[in-house]
Amino acid sequence: MNRIRTEPRARTNPLRRGMPMRTQIVPTNFDPETVWGVEALDPLQQRAWAEDRWREWYQTEPRRKPLLLCYHPAAERAAVRVLNSFARLSRSAECAPWVVLAESQRVPWLAPPVPALSLYLIHHASRIANVKAWLAGALAAPACRVALTAPYEEATLLGAAADFEVVEIPGEEASYCDAVADEILAQHFGAGAPLSALERFVIAAGVAEIALPLGLLARRFQIEAATLCETIARSRMRELVTVASERNTVAFRGAWLARKLMAEQESVAHETLFELVSVADVRIPNERDFLLQLLLAARAQGGAESAFEQHAEIFRRAQEHAEAGEEAQAWASVHARP
Repeated sequence: MNRIRTEPRARTNPLRRGMPMRTQIVPTNFDPETVWGVEALDPLQQRAWAEDRWREWYQTEPRRKPLLLCYHPAAERAAVRVLNSFARLSRSAECAPWVVLAESQRVPWLAPPVPALSLYLIHHASRIANVKAWLAGALAAPACRVALTAPYEEATLLGAAADFEVVEIPGEEASYCDAVADEILAQHFGAGAPLSALERFVIAAGVAEIALPLGLLARRFQIEAATLCETIARSRMRELVTVASERNTVAFRGAWLARKLMAEQESVAHETLFELVSVADVRIPNERDFLLQLLLAARAQGGAESAFEQHAEIFRRAQEHAEAGEEAQAWASVHARP
């Protein structure tokens, strides 16, 4: 306790022990159970691993570089658990920080960092439109600390490796993860039955790691949204997707299984999703969000540049309908990127 009380950050901190941690959740708290994965560590080992990383990175002076937690697709759930552990561990600090949990959902844009005593925990940071500029602002705030996760193949979008303390999320060997995926898919999908049109769209969205608006899918198949939800609930993929009623979207539970089901290149998945662009209604917020997320996914994963040009008018109109503030800034940032 003496060591904690005499820590330099604690002496200068205007907050005192006993005050509750102020937590801003943007836009939702992390739920690792929404992602399928293979976890190399049991819960106690995961907690101990997170505590070791926390001590090495957060409980030291002077402030360390942003912590970048890289993961392979099968280890995404473990990455989310680490961020949740960091949020809990921050409660034991002498003066609890302002904790911001963020993930690349609606809108994929971060407001300027709170300059004093903030801890930012950002999942899949490579899908946030302004992440590089935001990180520059966070580093200018002396007390601001940032931990981010990103899949290995997208980590370079955040900047040079030398700009971060890069840590690998513990994961199982690829061959073992493939074997587990085969077992799960055999249980739910049977012996290689061909994918339906609806399944291809939902699984393609899983490969791209974005959510699909239910209204857009219903319009594509010319059925009622309620009927579409019933169809998904009865389908063989029902336990592999999550339906978010508050967002009116359906999402495949992580890229790991989706990429096993759609073995083609990621560009094929993007092309499948771009079939929905022409039927999107840019006046509807979650359909604009889908278009924005699709652009970010295609640029993060590569390819589909010709589709950008083919649908340039729709993207232009979506930007015109964007709400002032974060959504408009996100669209402007995406169009400004090379």
